[in-house]
Amino acid sequence: MSIQPTFLQKLKSYFVPVCVERFQSDYNGLIEINCVSGKLVVDSENTNYSYGSLQKILKYGLIHVGYSRIRRMERILVLGLAGGSILETLQREVRFEGAITCVDIDRTLVERLQSCYAYQTNQNVSVVFDDAFNFVLRNTEKYDLVIVDIFLDTKLPDFLFELHFLKKLFADMPAKGILLFNTMVLTTADRARNDRYLRDIAALGLEPELLTKVEPHTELICIEKR
Repeated sequence: MSIQPTFLQKLKSYFVPVCVERFQSDYNGLIEINCVSGKLVVDSENTNYSYGSLQKILKYGLIHVGYSRIRRMERILVLGLAGGSILETLQREVRFEGAITCVDIDRTLVERLQSCYAYQTNQNVSVVFDDAFNFVLRNTEKYDLVIVDIFLDTKLPDFLFELHFLKKLFADMPAKGILLFNTMVLTTADRARNDRYLRDIAALGLEPELLTKVEPHTELICIEKR
């Protein structure tokens, strides 16, 4: 069933956010679909999941990589799909026509939100409901661009910062492949975690770029395989 705001809800949303629907997801707790300035956005208890600030953050990262460069790529891997705002950006703005594989563990979240938005799941887009860690360990494909955007509310799973996971991601990329990793820094522990991760990357002979000028508390890490 399609989830859409009524005319009155849409009108009111230009003054205050309006909740259109709430539901309990499998892994991400209570999810709200809110109408803000006439557009639907997806929020968990403490953060935006799709089509709000998150879409701006990932779009900034894609602009940094370069739309023309992305259009020349063949395969993209998205770890963390949620409402699919990254697909909308890749399809409508970047005009990427290659293969996109999306991995998300929360089937209820993805299937419930798919009816809200206009992104297309066609023969070039496959959605896999799986744990990202297990998917990556079993993967045998090569991806030119890997986008990591996995949150449980405001928390990032620890495995994302483990070196063996990073090494496996880079083993699944050709030379000049790109990793775009969306992170959030809310506490001193988060700050220490990201700093340690950047040092670990540098120790591997890689040169991470830190993109921080999009939203408060957000750090987007861009790494190119040499």
